[in-house]
Amino acid sequence: MANKTLTQPCYDDLYRRNFYFSQYGDRTNYFVELDYYIHRDAFITRLGQQLDLRQKAFNGNFIFSDALILRTFDSLLADGVKFKLISETEQVLLEGEDVYKITELYGYAPTMLDDGGARVPKTYYDYAAEMVQQFGKLDPSGAATCAISGGSYDTLENQFKVILTNASDVGKFSVGDAIHLDRPYRSVGSMWYYHFYSARTNIISINPATKEIVFEATAITNATAQDGANLNPFIIGGLFGVGDWFLIKDYSQSSARNVIRNVTKLITFHAELPDPDAKETVSDGTGAETDTISQYTTPSISTWKQRITDRELYTCAETELERVETGLYKKTVRKTRCF
Repeated sequence: MANKTLTQPCYDDLYRRNFYFSQYGDRTNYFVELDYYIHRDAFITRLGQQLDLRQKAFNGNFIFSDALILRTFDSLLADGVKFKLISETEQVLLEGEDVYKITELYGYAPTMLDDGGARVPKTYYDYAAEMVQQFGKLDPSGAATCAISGGSYDTLENQFKVILTNASDVGKFSVGDAIHLDRPYRSVGSMWYYHFYSARTNIISINPATKEIVFEATAITNATAQDGANLNPFIIGGLFGVGDWFLIKDYSQSSARNVIRNVTKLITFHAELPDPDAKETVSDGTGAETDTISQYTTPSISTWKQRITDRELYTCAETELERVETGLYKKTVRKTRCF
């Protein structure tokens, strides 16, 4: 015959501490578990209800009777903490019986004091290696103007191959750098040398041993001649030994790409659904989002380099929001150091 006597919760006389945050090294903040028994038809969910510190057990004794736990609760209450029922687990005791064992979990969102003395959500930290987008960079501070002692034009590959005058200049260039050729306008005695310059292109390869730098050949503009005619690469290849030519690096350039980085996870818990933190982005002069940092973006390349020096963390991914229990939300913000 079904048991119809348990029409009200009949509590065990013991409570259990649930160290919910022990995975983050926190055993100071804990939740409370209680068990009670009730007839199936009498069960009504009590989710959201506040913990009653004067709750009595089946034997008429107070469940929370020892002075230590009461002082602990008083301290938490003074900090504005309120234990609320965030989870109920039902268990049928015996097959054919209508008595449920209900395990209640009372919890709260842990807080801490910030530097200004205000109470804010307590932050926990976790760490992982994750894929992160690396911003591209256009850095004018890496500009260089270096003399060329000679060069040639490869007709099959359509490439210029130039030789730097000074070996110390080789280290100023990297594969992928944006460069162009320039021969200033000048005169030597009765001989005049027109001003030539090439369109911007990128370095393909560098040979430090021979000081040779290879890049795609582009049209050469005769900036001095009245007709302003462009010269084809074959002609200019034969002029490398005439006058003073320079290889000019306009800026240091790298493209945006995805890389594996050490990521710090900042984890907080909230009684209500929190607002997400914005992922940091780069915007150009018009406010449009871009994946490359330059002197014209926000943040600018100089600001970003200072943040790298300061080892500053930035939000590198979208915020993750998750309801972990009824009335308890977990917020995870991912950050990595500027690079």
